[in-house]
Amino acid sequence: MRRTATAESGPRSIPSRPPFAHLPVWSAVVMIGLLLTVLAPRYGYHRDELYFRMLTPAWNYVDQPPFTPWLVRTMSSLVADEVWAIRTPATLCLAGSVLVIAAITREVGGNAAAQTISAWGYTFGALPLTMGHVMLTASVDLVVWPLTALFVIRALRRDDPRWWLATGALIGLSTYNKLLIIYLVAALLIGIAALGPRRVLRSPWMWGAAALAVLIALPNLIYQVSHDWPQLAMGAALSGNNGDDVRVKTVPFLALLLGPPLIPIWVAGLVALARWPQWRELRGLVVAFPMVVVFTVIGGAQVHYPLGILAVVYAIGAVPTADWIGREFASAARW
Repeated sequence: MRRTATAESGPRSIPSRPPFAHLPVWSAVVMIGLLLTVLAPRYGYHRDELYFRMLTPAWNYVDQPPFTPWLVRTMSSLVADEVWAIRTPATLCLAGSVLVIAAITREVGGNAAAQTISAWGYTFGALPLTMGHVMLTASVDLVVWPLTALFVIRALRRDDPRWWLATGALIGLSTYNKLLIIYLVAALLIGIAALGPRRVLRSPWMWGAAALAVLIALPNLIYQVSHDWPQLAMGAALSGNNGDDVRVKTVPFLALLLGPPLIPIWVAGLVALARWPQWRELRGLVVAFPMVVVFTVIGGAQVHYPLGILAVVYAIGAVPTADWIGREFASAARW
């Protein structure tokens, strides 16, 4: 580790990062990209895809922000009015999210083995595969939530607070796809306030990031305010329709978001975050994860909302998983 000094916190260790595992990670990216491209025409249109396809471009809509409908309409108009064209962005979102998940694993110290576990396991996760096949607003979130977490992790672990500004910019931009990013932001702030490092809450970079996020999101917010918050009304309608089922199923559905075989990996991530001293500055994620689950239960809209934060914990859990596998192989070799 390198050591440096900052005016705010004094000498700090900057964790070293292993090399990026290009071959296994990019193999997963290319494989899932080709697979989803070949299968894109299968099963016909999803109802949301048909809805997005018929919407004319607008600054906002009563039931959602403009980005995904605009993207679907653009692909339909400029590329081809076919289901495979509409689904191409979803494929790219899943492929991109595989890179981000592997980057999170590397950022917290994961070697090539850990990055391989992270990338290939996530690639075949149940909900990521679904959202990578069908073009939904949630398809874009496959990238947005892990990328937001990656920027936060870099801001916390590196001696470069400019990552807070990148975080703020991404949060502001993401509001044009879904306002759900508020769940993640609130959960991360609660986690940092509860388990630290609390010094970042006083950082001018953090406040600058908040101001930047609000500035970028301002046109979207103005629309919401001037139209009596239609997104809140839509959320209330979803909750009224789905609430009872969502509140009962959210917690058990966590086992299905990535799939039962990957449960030990994200559980290992939570345990390691709580116990490993080298991840002390990331310990707020131990609180942020259940907070997103709580917000999902209270909101009562959709059971898949915790997927993004679960993917982050899974990416971190690949590190202790790879360590354990390495020890087992070493022990077997000695035996």
